[in-house]
Amino acid sequence: MSSHLPILVLFPGFWGNKTTEIVQWWFSLVILYFQRNYEIVLITYEGHSIKDFVASAGRQTILLKQQRRPIYAIGYSTGAQIIRGIEMHAPGTFSKVVLLSGVENFGVRFTVFVQSLRAVFWPLLRSVVLGPLVLDQAKYIERLFLGRTRNEKRRGSFIAELLKKYLHPEDRRAVFQIATPGLRVRYPGLKCPTLVIIPEGDFFAADATYEADNVYKRLSILGDHSVYVHHSNALTLLFGKIARFFRHQT
Repeated sequence: MSSHLPILVLFPGFWGNKTTEIVQWWFSLVILYFQRNYEIVLITYEGHSIKDFVASAGRQTILLKQQRRPIYAIGYSTGAQIIRGIEMHAPGTFSKVVLLSGVENFGVRFTVFVQSLRAVFWPLLRSVVLGPLVLDQAKYIERLFLGRTRNEKRRGSFIAELLKKYLHPEDRRAVFQIATPGLRVRYPGLKCPTLVIIPEGDFFAADATYEADNVYKRLSILGDHSVYVHHSNALTLLFGKIARFFRHQT
């Protein structure tokens, strides 16, 4: 990689963070758009808790600071909380941050927790006994990732890819630390300029306010929690706005 390029670090969400191959699939369109002008760094998570995830992600990013180049971050879903954890332990790591359907600094809202109990009750109950939270049926993926999406062809191909290759079990402790009242892990809000992007039909983040973060701008787009992995003209326009946010002084 060219040593003069700024660095763009990509933080994945739940069920898509254990291997570089899986992370690359979730961020494939982001990588395609930004790879010519940024050195892309893909983060994977190790461990069983949010604090474990933050520690492992921090080990992967700490050496980047020694290169004296601007470091930007994009956090998808739970990736937002991992970025906050890194910033708490190493303030100033990131020049700017973009949150794609990111959770808030306390995790997901109580209303989302209640909706999750209804949407994936049996996988949650099963995880209490067996450990990992497994989304192994199409109906669970539809409820969490696809929302009100009506394109049946898109639904079918997306679900098939996830079930076959790009969705892994997630440790229940980490999930509960994002979603369950009384167990949620809270981090300080981001102090660096932060661009927030929320699809109108997003299951996890549609009502998020990000009051603790230094939000430069909030963009509302059409779509659901999986919108970032589907080709569209609107997505290209969105990535263009992200690129301008990174380039311009705020």
